[in-house]
Amino acid sequence: MVPRIYAFPGLGTDGRIFDPLREVLPLVDVSWLEPEPEESLSAYAMRMGRDIPRDEPVILLGVSLGGIVARELVTQLNCRLLIQISSLVRPGELPPVMRLWRYVPLYRLSRGSWRYRTLPLWAPLFGIREPAEQALLQDMFRQTSDRYRMWAIQALLSWSGQEVQGPCWRYHGTRDRVFPPRYIGEATYVKNGTHFMVYQQGSAIGRDLLTRLQGMNLAAGT
Repeated sequence: MVPRIYAFPGLGTDGRIFDPLREVLPLVDVSWLEPEPEESLSAYAMRMGRDIPRDEPVILLGVSLGGIVARELVTQLNCRLLIQISSLVRPGELPPVMRLWRYVPLYRLSRGSWRYRTLPLWAPLFGIREPAEQALLQDMFRQTSDRYRMWAIQALLSWSGQEVQGPCWRYHGTRDRVFPPRYIGEATYVKNGTHFMVYQQGSAIGRDLLTRLQGMNLAAGT
């Protein structure tokens, strides 16, 4: 039997992004919280995962920044497997333009209603073109505060990396423009996958994961 999979969404999104995966996998949504003043990413991850049982084997799955938060939790839980989708495993995988934000923080201009009113202009960066997908992303972004978004981007840019002992499965899109594949290391590459592929191609990814999970000795963590 596949253990419960705790799913961490990407920055500014929520559990709806996992709806296609949910068709085939036993997911438990983990929701973003408002950050505390000066809170570190590791401290935030502990708070975000406080309701995950410590005494039973679990699988962690994260998308984009959610994958990084999940990495921070692996050593704190009885985690048998980490699954990262459209995410990073080391700071060196950040694209150069994001590294530049450490010194020229242009992302701070994305505040208030401007960030979702202009969504049709920047949604293609995420691989989003369908009106229904734009409407979904816009609604999810409306639910997040500027304080959370600014903290999350700063946390990503200052992330020092977290080594993970144990299996880690990565899925990355060949057309991901947020974290371009040329900067990404070893992964299962999804043909034509975008940064939003967990939603767009979630059913296919979910079936592949289920097949792999059924052939894995999760009780032994191998």
